[in-house]
Amino acid sequence: MKQTINLDQNLRDGVTQMKAQQPTTAAYQKMQHNLQNAIQDYDAAINEPVTLIDRLKDFFLTFSLSKILTPPSLAISTTTLTVALVATFVILLSGTQPTFAKVVEHFSHFKTLTYTSQFSSQNAPLMSLKVFYQAPAFIRVETAPDTGNSENHQNGKTVNILNAATGSGLLLFPSVKMAVPYSFDPTKEKSIQDDPLKWLGLVQNYQGDVTELPEKIIDGEVVHGYQFKEAGMTITIWATTDSQLPIKLELTSNQGKQNFQMQAKLAFDEPLDGSLFSLTIPNDYQQAEPDQE
Repeated sequence: MKQTINLDQNLRDGVTQMKAQQPTTAAYQKMQHNLQNAIQDYDAAINEPVTLIDRLKDFFLTFSLSKILTPPSLAISTTTLTVALVATFVILLSGTQPTFAKVVEHFSHFKTLTYTSQFSSQNAPLMSLKVFYQAPAFIRVETAPDTGNSENHQNGKTVNILNAATGSGLLLFPSVKMAVPYSFDPTKEKSIQDDPLKWLGLVQNYQGDVTELPEKIIDGEVVHGYQFKEAGMTITIWATTDSQLPIKLELTSNQGKQNFQMQAKLAFDEPLDGSLFSLTIPNDYQQAEPDQE
């Protein structure tokens, strides 16, 4: 994975100096000859297989830079070249840890997203959510109170199905077999509790500073954390090192009535049955009219 390295002023000056020089043909031939001899001398010293890291370490420690670049027309400080070689070393060894930009790409290029989450306030559980999203417009949200009582959990369950393209919705109450069709304005701003995908837009569009968190293990996966603040919330994303996929999301808000915490397990591009997003009232449900505002 390519990463951008900010060159220091010494290196930039050295590169500029090199670009400005016009060495003679003899100087080029001498440099090429010295380079070939240096490489042969170095390869001859390798008596057994070693790793790329070991070879580069030995190269930096034993290789004489002046042996290669002796022509005065190409003179450049050893310190500057060392910086360049170290920068190359960093690039070669990078790629094991996903960058935040690469992680965010997964939030923008997917067909389906499923996540289960728990909302709490001041460490007290409030409710659990299971969200199914089929891009670009179909959403299903299953909500239940998180009281620790299984009967209350089941009786309080609601299912909200939305088509954001048409502004159509269907609210289902499974315990009493009641269905409430309704319309809504998809452009209207909503809170994070009312819009289960509000955080998705915040992640996709974030352009500010990000704090990198130490790696840890989640569900057997080695993950790295990325944390930032936006819209009064602290958002933390944990992404696997191998796949660079985000697998966990944490939201925290401490602003007045918006005081809450949310933890969600994420799954991308899992196949979803189209019936999950059907706005047709089930045959065994009774239709009720929504309250008029």
